[in-house]
Amino acid sequence: MINFMTKTQDVNFKLEKFDDSILLDSINRLVYGTKAEKLFKQGQKKHSRIFFLLDDDYRFLQWISPQKNYTKSRIYLNDIKDISREIHYKVKNKNDQHFLRIQTHNYELVIQFFNEKERDQFQCGLQHFLIKAQHHEFLEKRQDQVKHLANILFISADKDGNKQLDLEEVKKLLQELHVSVNKKYLKQLFQTYDYNQNNQIDQGEFINIIRDISKKDELLTIFKQYCQSYNQQVSLDQEGLMTIEEYQLFLQEQQKQNVPIHELLELFRNINNVQINVIESAKTSKDLKISFYQFSNLIFTQENSVLDIKHQEVHQNMNLPLSDYFINSSHNTYLMANQLTGDSSCQAYINAFLRGCRCVELDCWDGENNEPLVYHGHTLTSRILFKDVLQTIEKYAFMTSPFPVILSFENHCSVEQSKKIAYYLKTIFKDKLFTVPKDYEKNIYFKSPNELKGKIIVKSKGKVEQVISQQEIHECHSSESDEEEGQSKTDIQLIDNQIIPDYSEIHQKTQKTQGKKVTIFMQKNKEEQTQILHEKMSRQGMSPCQSREQSFINNDHQKTNQNNHMKHPSNFQVLWEKQERNDDYHNVHKDEDNYSESSNIILRASKEQFTQRPNLISKHTYQVQKTNGDTQSIGEIPANVEQKGESLEKLINLSQLEIFNEKIKNGFAQKENNGEIAQQPQKKILNTNPDQISDTNIKEQSDKKNKKSKKQKPSKICKELLEITSMFGCKMDLKDVNRQCWYISSISEVKYLKLIKKCPGVLIQMFKKSFIRLYPGGMRVDSSNYDPIKGFLSGAQIVALNFQTPDLPMVFNLSKFQENGGIHSGYVLKPNYMLHHSKKDYIPTLMTKTVKVVRIQIISGQQLRPEDYEQDTFDVVDPYVQVFVKGTDFDENNNKPCVTDVVYDNGFHPIWNSHVFEFRFACPELAMIVFRVMDSDVGIDTQLGIYAISVDCMRPGYRMIPLRSKSNLELIDHSFILAKIEIEEIIQRYTIQ
Repeated sequence: MINFMTKTQDVNFKLEKFDDSILLDSINRLVYGTKAEKLFKQGQKKHSRIFFLLDDDYRFLQWISPQKNYTKSRIYLNDIKDISREIHYKVKNKNDQHFLRIQTHNYELVIQFFNEKERDQFQCGLQHFLIKAQHHEFLEKRQDQVKHLANILFISADKDGNKQLDLEEVKKLLQELHVSVNKKYLKQLFQTYDYNQNNQIDQGEFINIIRDISKKDELLTIFKQYCQSYNQQVSLDQEGLMTIEEYQLFLQEQQKQNVPIHELLELFRNINNVQINVIESAKTSKDLKISFYQFSNLIFTQENSVLDIKHQEVHQNMNLPLSDYFINSSHNTYLMANQLTGDSSCQAYINAFLRGCRCVELDCWDGENNEPLVYHGHTLTSRILFKDVLQTIEKYAFMTSPFPVILSFENHCSVEQSKKIAYYLKTIFKDKLFTVPKDYEKNIYFKSPNELKGKIIVKSKGKVEQVISQQEIHECHSSESDEEEGQSKTDIQLIDNQIIPDYSEIHQKTQKTQGKKVTIFMQKNKEEQTQILHEKMSRQGMSPCQSREQSFINNDHQKTNQNNHMKHPSNFQVLWEKQERNDDYHNVHKDEDNYSESSNIILRASKEQFTQRPNLISKHTYQVQKTNGDTQSIGEIPANVEQKGESLEKLINLSQLEIFNEKIKNGFAQKENNGEIAQQPQKKILNTNPDQISDTNIKEQSDKKNKKSKKQKPSKICKELLEITSMFGCKMDLKDVNRQCWYISSISEVKYLKLIKKCPGVLIQMFKKSFIRLYPGGMRVDSSNYDPIKGFLSGAQIVALNFQTPDLPMVFNLSKFQENGGIHSGYVLKPNYMLHHSKKDYIPTLMTKTVKVVRIQIISGQQLRPEDYEQDTFDVVDPYVQVFVKGTDFDENNNKPCVTDVVYDNGFHPIWNSHVFEFRFACPELAMIVFRVMDSDVGIDTQLGIYAISVDCMRPGYRMIPLRSKSNLELIDHSFILAKIEIEEIIQRYTIQ
């Protein structure tokens, strides 16, 4: 048993090193205050402020703002997640100024100092007090959880800073805690604990109030069962004390823990804050006892979490090949929001690393002044310098975990700028770069995480043979990217009840009706696609051209089309109808008939034009046809497309047209010429006159296309970049059983889901040696995520998710990587039968025999409240708990979700004592149990907190289940539910190596 009473709290970010000689001056600077500039609105404004620590509680960094309550102008030191000297927005003379950025879960404080010395002293002092604050809180929580909570609540409730609370302040605090107390009882409670009778409650008196309303009566039964001296008629503070032997018996019988008596003796001494000589300990052990309050504190601590304490540290074998591990991986890592209009930021990489990510993605594009950029191409996302990204990775990559980091490149750069990419990789990472050894052919398996500690692995295009041969590289047919390998834009797929159109063999017809130019886009119906399409449409009560993703039909033109009976071949289905507006923009290009006829919805403008984001897409009016037949007008797209929220839906629709127009341009390539768009004719790919299309013509075009697709388009590879690549992208071929360990394939979630249904056993065998990377489908323009558990079922090593999106799949991902040290690892060993040396042929998706049973009783909760509780103090929550299973289809279908009753008007300490919920598992090693706390409300219930845990990581007994917030998935302080858990092992199928 780990003695958590003497354990220290680690700071989960990098601290700057300072000379001890400046420590005294640094402390004084924090205690007596420092004058500096506080930056607002990304550096556009700044105001002079004095920053200092509260004189009576060094755990708060305080500053005074004239227009704010002082409780709104401070940071709790234990909430700090990062301290950095870098800021991620533009400020004049940025390099000559002295900044300090302090980041919490939901707030960023940027301070500008007058000189470097003041900045260094302030940072040194802040780090000193931060370490003390974290250590103090760590010990305080374990000595008296209720007292710690009460102290934090008191400081936050004391709005005027007089260190006293009146009746109204206590009432407001209880409302924030979602405790429903009538005025009569509150007044009685106030008078009971107002020992000085001055109509004010001090901090010590307030602690007793919190003890009263948070007393864990639900634990009295189990306490009485093991505490022989308990006397219900006498105060618990004086009688009813539990001995060490009684507590040891409780651990053995209820918690299934065998703890030596000498460890419990040390634990009891720390709880009672008693210093006893080791020689005398045997004589005084009988005198060491714990009260009911102290017993409750031992139950409601992080060390009594449902997550087995051994999993909180790296405990698995880290000497197996890298392909034997699940790797915590991110998709579009650079984005802070959605992939159409979201900001790109180096902070996104920091956030990913702080969550244990070990594989990050870089989409690289040519930039000005030969400086490569990172952003999401052909969208309105902002851009960041590639160099800045690498510098951020170098600083934060190994801050929480020593194990290797994979840089997954999607490189769209020219050879010249690819050389710059290689240069930055070599100069910034230096000897951290892992390169292919000369005897690579002898390596059957990739190196292990332990062998690769502190190493950077570059994943890019190319072939391993070319690295060693040192041959001149002009062309390479081994290409791999998210666009090429995976969910192709020419596949028809179903994602989240949406239809992805097939863009192959698309034709357009332009006709003028009633003075308006109308373009119809249509395509030949393929038998298989038509069948899938019609089945999907019929289930939704729609006709084939009523799909939300396929109908961009102008309402006025729709009526015109009906009146004029515009004809098209019967064997074609209409995809879109587009009406061009005869405006000034098209008049400018009136001489370029072919250009205006196929005008892009989102133009490929020059660098200057795209950077400025001009009004290029405000010339079309569309209406989206809903499934019920009604139409919803999108209206004219505004010039300022950066408006978040409202414009996002419009851009989602426009992105489909952008992809589409890429396919049907009439052979004109856009080139940049002094900031202007020049058009040069190319060979036409598609026949744009459907009236002249015959079946023979279509077949010929299809045959030509198929022949052309068989010839892979050569792409130029940068030799300098290839030399430092150690993972090489390649097409996925299930028949290639002898593929070398240096290769990796990337496929989309859609293609993968098809494969896992058809050949799960083949995938498991292939991924024992070969690497695979899964990524979200291209239609997830809102950067939502897919279920990562489906990827784990086949042993896929890299299941990349959008880390910036705090949705349910991200909860599952965080829970999976809790199995082996959490953020301190980022690697989790696969089940035994998926390892490279295993001869077993277990297939998770085919498992049906129960091997483990878990029984759960939800007992109570604490501090269950919405995230905006400070703004909404009038509606007290009515919480209930959902418990459900995620895993194989069989385990999910075989275990129906369970729900507790609703406890009305009590979010501070609801007690459920629910029925026992039983869950039976055929594949527990890849299954999770999810706990979700909801607020019952009229209309839509809202989520108060959520937590998921792998079944094999659960501990039996009375366990605390922490909760994650909905907005950022961070653990919510002091918020949890208590459950009694029983685990029955029916069959021991395997053991983790």
